Amino acid sequence: MNFAKKNRVPRELFETVFKKTKPFSSQFLKLRFSPANEGVKASFVVAKNVAKKATTRNLIKRRGYSILRSIKNEIKGGVYLFFIQPKASGVSFNDFKKEIIDLIKKARLFHG
Repeated sequence: MNFAKKNRVPRELFETVFKKTKPFSSQFLKLRFSPANEGVKASFVVAKNVAKKATTRNLIKRRGYSILRSIKNEIKGGVYLFFIQPKASGVSFNDFKKEIIDLIKKARLFHG
């Protein structure tokens, strides 16, 4: 089971979130967050300069959604946009998970 499509960010919201938020950066990711009451919505953006093959880009996205699904109840509701940096193409699942969690902590988006 993957991160449900209803919990993904529609393209129409990208520009709004992008303009109204400040980025949080790490080695492999950039995060933009906009608070909302409707629960957690998230999207991962993987450009072609990160990985040329679509299968590799999709793998990175699937890993990201899997990680978010496991911590979804621990983070604040809102719109999360993750932009993957080119360095992230060969990173392991555990390192990617640690990077996402650290970035969310840096942005102070965990409950409590």
